Amino acid sequence: MERLSATDLNSVLEVARELGAMRDVDELRASVLGQLRRLVDCDTLSFNELAPADGEAIIAAVDPEEILWDGAEELFGAYAHQNPLVAAAGRPGDVGVRKFSDLVSARQLHSLDIYDVIYRQIEVEHQIAFTLPAPSRHVIGFALNRNRRQPDFSERDRNMLEAVRPFVVQAYETAAVRSRLAALERHAIALRERAQLHPDALRARGLTAREVEVLRLLGDGLANAAIARELALSERTVAKHLEHVYSKLGVGNRTAALARAREVSAPGEAV
Repeated sequence: MERLSATDLNSVLEVARELGAMRDVDELRASVLGQLRRLVDCDTLSFNELAPADGEAIIAAVDPEEILWDGAEELFGAYAHQNPLVAAAGRPGDVGVRKFSDLVSARQLHSLDIYDVIYRQIEVEHQIAFTLPAPSRHVIGFALNRNRRQPDFSERDRNMLEAVRPFVVQAYETAAVRSRLAALERHAIALRERAQLHPDALRARGLTAREVEVLRLLGDGLANAAIARELALSERTVAKHLEHVYSKLGVGNRTAALARAREVSAPGEAV
């Protein structure tokens, strides 16, 4: 592997520092494509989460966004298994940076259905990609693309991505942990707030047992549709229950209803 220049290595380290500062997965996804573009010139790039054997694909981030069209994810999911890089990524131990041209000729690429129905449409002729650790049967990774008017990706491009990949993996794993911790904290807060809603105090305000249950699920952060599924009700019925809750508590919205319910449930509150 040819050595990177001091300038290239500094660029990789700058990107590593930027990625290490990301607070959660959503922020990382929004940033990492731009950071990769700083290192390797490309026309388009994307972050994809795939289950090729199941025909499923999530295009978690793409740059520029306008290359996507309605139904693109479903189409990509159906044909992702034909992508030579996706197939290579599914082999145990294959975690290196790979290009289309490492695996297939231009003629072979053009003969694939995925090229005809997707890549030809968005002018992808050259692709280079690397993956992140993923559960069995899944492929999670970044793909950088160039059109046929551009040269194929060089060995310098490969080396830049090889150098930055460990930092991307670490940043992604750290951001995922932070996201999980934040979700647990939100859940703990919701449980504490739910515990603060005392049914007897609320029923003394005229709420029915069902209205109290709807209110408690509301406190868990559930939307009307989720409350309806939880209680085997229609969304319309849930909405009517909430109208009654608002009226009985003298409020006009969900946030105010929860705040008032906690006040009513507080020790010493007259009901």
